[in-house]
Amino acid sequence: MRTATRMVVLNSKKYVLDLISAVIAVAYSLRRLYASYTGATIRVQRSLDDLQADIGFTANGDLDTVALLAFVGSGNGFVTTWYDQSGNGRHATQTDPTRQPQIVSNGAIETQNGRPALLFDGNAFFTNINVSLPQFSVSLVETSIQNTNTIYYPVGFGVGGISVGGNFHSQKFAINENTSLVSAENSVLNAPTILSVGSNNLGRQISVNGNAPATDATVQSITQITIGRRSDSFWLFFGLMSEVMFFPSLLSTTNRQTLE
Repeated sequence: MRTATRMVVLNSKKYVLDLISAVIAVAYSLRRLYASYTGATIRVQRSLDDLQADIGFTANGDLDTVALLAFVGSGNGFVTTWYDQSGNGRHATQTDPTRQPQIVSNGAIETQNGRPALLFDGNAFFTNINVSLPQFSVSLVETSIQNTNTIYYPVGFGVGGISVGGNFHSQKFAINENTSLVSAENSVLNAPTILSVGSNNLGRQISVNGNAPATDATVQSITQITIGRRSDSFWLFFGLMSEVMFFPSLLSTTNRQTLE
């Protein structure tokens, strides 16, 4: 009798980073980004007794909210680690309980456009991640939830205040505090916003919500990443965030639009 040979495909579903050709340097998200990624998405500390647990994904690649709520219960849950799905081990961490972004509030998951998100309360941030990216692209999904007259920065990088950010007063986004490259598209308070920012040896660009990029001839690079504040510790972010990805090159239009 001949025994049939069967091939088992562990995960045949394609996720967003399986659909683009660009190499990834750092990748944080509350959804699975690669079919091959088998780790957790976040590590959570609960307010009940300060115990911590890793939270992973469902079979569809979404944050396992059932496991999250079962662990946190009716209290609050704070994120101590946002795991890097790139495989490069650049996990975003925060050991200070007073500085950790929140994922569960009184037994309810924080959401952005109906999907889980991390809440940065103007005090929370992840500590510096060292990385050398002479050229780069950043893809970011965030929602601003507080209107002030100060500049805020959901993600900081480099030195000297180079940051992905925006000005609540003018409701526009920029990628540098002093030499702002501003998109023609205004941000909308309390609405999810997709930012795509990049730079190569010819200059830099920024696209908001899928619009054609605004460009200039300024060349920037990344040596350090912070999440939730500017890289030199100023201007902390007040809002929600669900995804941040860094690439070691300027994305092609096709790759950028696939992400968006």
